[in-house]
Amino acid sequence: MAGNGVILSTRYEYQPEAILGKGAFGQVFLASVIKPRGPITGSEVELEPGTKVAIKMVPYDTATMSEKEQSRASNEVRVMRRLNHPNVVRHFDSAIWQKHLYIVMEYIDGHDLSTILETKRRAHEVIPEDQIWRWLVQICLALHNMHSRNILHRDLKPANIMVTKAGDIKVADMGLGRILTQETMAARTQCGTPLYQAPEIISGQAYDNKVDVWAIGACLYEMCFLRAPFVPRNNTQMALYRQILDKDIRFPRHITHVSEGLKNLITSMLTKAPDRRPRLDDVFQYPMMKRYLVALTPPKDQSAVVSNYDAEAHSMERENKRLKAENEKLRRDLASTRAENDALVAHVNQWKAFWAKHNHQVAASREAGSEFFDAAMMLAARRMTPVSPSSRARGSHMNAYLSNGTQN
Repeated sequence: MAGNGVILSTRYEYQPEAILGKGAFGQVFLASVIKPRGPITGSEVELEPGTKVAIKMVPYDTATMSEKEQSRASNEVRVMRRLNHPNVVRHFDSAIWQKHLYIVMEYIDGHDLSTILETKRRAHEVIPEDQIWRWLVQICLALHNMHSRNILHRDLKPANIMVTKAGDIKVADMGLGRILTQETMAARTQCGTPLYQAPEIISGQAYDNKVDVWAIGACLYEMCFLRAPFVPRNNTQMALYRQILDKDIRFPRHITHVSEGLKNLITSMLTKAPDRRPRLDDVFQYPMMKRYLVALTPPKDQSAVVSNYDAEAHSMERENKRLKAENEKLRRDLASTRAENDALVAHVNQWKAFWAKHNHQVAASREAGSEFFDAAMMLAARRMTPVSPSSRARGSHMNAYLSNGTQN
């Protein structure tokens, strides 16, 4: 910071106002924009003076840090710059100054999900299922947007899920995010918070974005039952890992407010074998997910930036109506064609009866034979119903009869 406490970047001056939190990697300030210092270019967000922002400050000394340590420290900036979604905390600015890296991001006036869950636990209250579904859909939308850009979060947990005062979700803390490339479409690094780690991370296997699906499932379990899905009795990390790897998921018997639909989804997302665990594309196909996906709109305090799945969700109803209309039209066309088909069958039967009764009178009539033949051919060409051997035999007999009759 400058001598007067001002934080400077190449684009803005910021005035710190309060410390929002401290952690192993640094601290986060609440600050306000004082004034711009440089031009705004490209897709950069223009911040008005007085705008409240959150600034994360982490140590960054090029003289004492290795390239790997520098890369790890700046990883969050690389990840956040790729993201722009209503349910993800947005990156505004960053600067390396006075042996620190400053990451300027959207300030969320609300609470993290961990605090909300703890408050509910102490008050012996539950979260309404309607609220759980709404939060779940927004969390999935945020992670799906990340996955569509080949980004893994790898540390999703209630403490990294912010809830605004309006009740909207903002996924935060991309410090352990991983950008996958064409050469490395899987990761192996053991990272994240043990309570929410997927089995493949614990066992040291290569993993992909399904580790985030597991973490969402663990968070969903906690939203429903106000406790983590795996809690060992002796409270050691090794015992926790054994439970995650070996124990089946169980639901508290005394809690009855959670629907079977939610339980089934939790069980699916916490499937231990990653090849059997659903991707978010599959999760969105659950009936209740579809319902809330369509009902939810982007948060009111955000610009109209939606992911592919957001857009698909809002167009899903229109597409279903269009398909329903097409199916109804096909049904009417089919009914009309069958009616025409029945009329042709009746017409052929009439000619057959007439021919049998008056064969000696019409045998020489090429015109009558031609009309009979045309009707028979139209009926055969439609092929609206399977032809049985008996009807095929009758058709051959009719053709032979017609041929004999017209040749006499």
